[in-house]
Amino acid sequence: MGNTNLKIGRQRLDTPMAGADDARMLPNLFEAAVLSNTDIENTTLILAHVYRETVGTFGNVYGAAGGLSLQSGYGLGYKLATSGEFVNMGTVALGDADADGNPIDNETAGVTALAGIYANDGLKLQAWDYIAWDILNAVYLQADYSIPMGESMKVKLSAQYINETDIGDTLAGKVDSNYIAAKVTGIMGNFSAYVAYSTTGSNDDTVTNGGILTPWGGMPAFTQGMVTRHQFLAGTDTLKVAATYNFADYGLKASVYYVSFDVGAENTYINGKSWTTTEPGFDLQYKVAAVDGLNLRFRGNFPDEFGSKEGEAFNWGEYRFIVNYNF
Repeated sequence: MGNTNLKIGRQRLDTPMAGADDARMLPNLFEAAVLSNTDIENTTLILAHVYRETVGTFGNVYGAAGGLSLQSGYGLGYKLATSGEFVNMGTVALGDADADGNPIDNETAGVTALAGIYANDGLKLQAWDYIAWDILNAVYLQADYSIPMGESMKVKLSAQYINETDIGDTLAGKVDSNYIAAKVTGIMGNFSAYVAYSTTGSNDDTVTNGGILTPWGGMPAFTQGMVTRHQFLAGTDTLKVAATYNFADYGLKASVYYVSFDVGAENTYINGKSWTTTEPGFDLQYKVAAVDGLNLRFRGNFPDEFGSKEGEAFNWGEYRFIVNYNF
C-alpha cells in the first residue's frame, strides 16, 4: 500500500546477520513477518520478526555441530531444521540438548530486527539491530562511499562493525563480542580489485571468548573465504585481496582471491592454539549467449591449515561446477 510493504509467511531473507546463505543447492528459508517503508527519500525502514527457520543444503552437508557451528552460520541445532522442517530460531541456534545429551528447552520468542538503509549519490549507510530474545542483541553497521576518479574509474571505501551482547535469560551464556573491518575497492572499466582487513576482539570471560555468533546464516564479512569463516573467531586478524575482470563481450566474468586468517589462541574452535589459515580460490561465471537464461559457473577453493585438534594439517582442494537455468 503506497510506499509500505508487508510480507508474512515462509520466505527467503537476505539480511546481514540472518539470511539465505545460498552457497549450495537450497537456501535457508524462514517463517517471518517483514514490514518495510520508503516514505522518507532515499531511505528504507524495516521492521521484521523471524520465528522459525529451515536450514538449506549448506547445513545438510555437515556432521555433528562443533566448534565452528556458531561462528559459521548454522548454529548448534541446525540438524533439527533440515529437510524442510521449520524450527524455532532459539533451537536452531542452541540445539535441544546439553553437552551430555540431556534435553533442554531453548525455544525463544524468535528474532526481531530493525533497520534503516540510506543510499544517495555514491553514499550508502545501513544500521541493523537484531534482538534475539533471551540470547543476544546484535548491532550491524556498514558504510560505503564511492569516489569518481574519471569517466571509467572510481574508488569505493567501505567499513563495517558488529557488536554482540547477551540479553534476557542469556541462553547462550555471556556474550560480549566485537568485529570491525574496512575495505578499499578500485574500479577501472571492466576490472575491479579490493583489499580488506578485519579484526575480531577477544574476551576470555564469555562463552565464545569474544567471537561473533552467526547461527542463522547471513555472512556480511568483507574478509570471509568461500568456505573458511575464521574471521569471526576470537582474537583473529584477517586480510583478503581479490580481483575481478568482466569480459562483457564474451559473457564471462573471472575472479580470484586470497585470504589469510591469523587466528588467536582465544578461539573456541581449537582453544589455546594460535595459527594461520589461508584460502586462495577462483570463480568463473559464463552467460551462454546461445541459450537465454543459461548460466555456467566454475569455482574452486584451496584452504591450507584449516585447523586440526590433533595438530595435523587439514588442507583440501574443492571444485564446484554449477548450472543455473532461469525460464
